[in-house]
Amino acid sequence: MKRKIFTDIFNVSMDRENVLFKINCSEDSPVYDEVIETYNQLLPWFMNHVRPMAVVAWESPCQSLEDIPPELDNKTGLMYMIQTAGLGPEEESRRRFAEGDYLAGMLLDAMADVYLFSMDQFLFPMLKEICREEGFGIACRKEAPTDLPLDFHQYIYDRCLKDLDGIFKLSSGFMFTPVKTSCNVLELTADKTAFEARHDCSRCPLKNCPVRLMQQKG
Repeated sequence: MKRKIFTDIFNVSMDRENVLFKINCSEDSPVYDEVIETYNQLLPWFMNHVRPMAVVAWESPCQSLEDIPPELDNKTGLMYMIQTAGLGPEEESRRRFAEGDYLAGMLLDAMADVYLFSMDQFLFPMLKEICREEGFGIACRKEAPTDLPLDFHQYIYDRCLKDLDGIFKLSSGFMFTPVKTSCNVLELTADKTAFEARHDCSRCPLKNCPVRLMQQKG
């Protein structure tokens, strides 16, 4: 298993329109001005407290095929891509909700989601460089529970994240902390030109997912 950790590559600019879209707030909403004012107040705090990190690990070929679910019948190897926006925004969101400041809590939650989804574009050049150095390509992207059993998170955690216990934790139900964490499995291929690492909303069963709707909007 090889691993790289990235923390300083994520020059994410918050997309306000996607945040507003995610909370279903349009310009004709009666609370639009209040939402914009609150968003503008929260944005500097958010950008100072978000802690982006990506962990990319790969095994090519896989060394423990007996632990790999049949949905990943891949002999070339697998890459694990774990990204997080950190604990700060979600903890502040919970605090605001607990204090009854529901608008701020909702906005912070939406901002963390939009930020996390935006991290992909900054990580892809790193993935391409790894592929070039290692001599493989990426055949497809999968994630639990859509494509894989959720308990495969335990395998990934044990092999890639356990020594980062101060940052990542895994619950008995195989859910990550921080909550704003994404975990994807990339199947590798000998075709060095292949790079199918992007999220494909068309394969997701969540028809009303805000991410899908944001992509359709764009």
